[in-house]
Amino acid sequence: MNATMAQMDLMVLQTETKGMKWLDAVVSLTNKGIPPEVVTRLQELWEVTKTIGEQVYEVGKILVMKIIEFIMANPQLAIGAVLGVAVGSLTSMIPWIGTMIAPVAMAIGGFFGAIAGHRLDKIAKGELSSYKDSSIFADLITIAKEFWKNLAEIFNALKEHFTKEV
Repeated sequence: MNATMAQMDLMVLQTETKGMKWLDAVVSLTNKGIPPEVVTRLQELWEVTKTIGEQVYEVGKILVMKIIEFIMANPQLAIGAVLGVAVGSLTSMIPWIGTMIAPVAMAIGGFFGAIAGHRLDKIAKGELSSYKDSSIFADLITIAKEFWKNLAEIFNALKEHFTKEV
């Protein structure tokens, strides 16, 4: 990506987020079943800006917008991850050892929930004929590629734009 394309991409992303309100993002996320705790954490990111020269870039809004796009494109993955984390968090209620194993249970639950949801998304898109036609590692690679591709577009545009102006 050259500097001109990066600047164009950044300007397009900036204009797309200009009219976005936090309440709209909250509605989108909660309608997809994202827990309020996660939405609250995203609000901190939403408010992040970067000023370069006279221009203020709403980097946080751009990132949250891309996260919402990823969730909309992969709804079962997001729901599966959230359900896995929720089930994992229930382990904290186990007397004596619950607080020790809850972080591990949440990570494992989120991991397998995301994999299960991703497989359901692939079946819905016609990419898989059966839940058993895929491996965990293939699904992990696909999930990582999709998610990081979205974020890489943003970071590359920002990098090109910021290094050009320095």
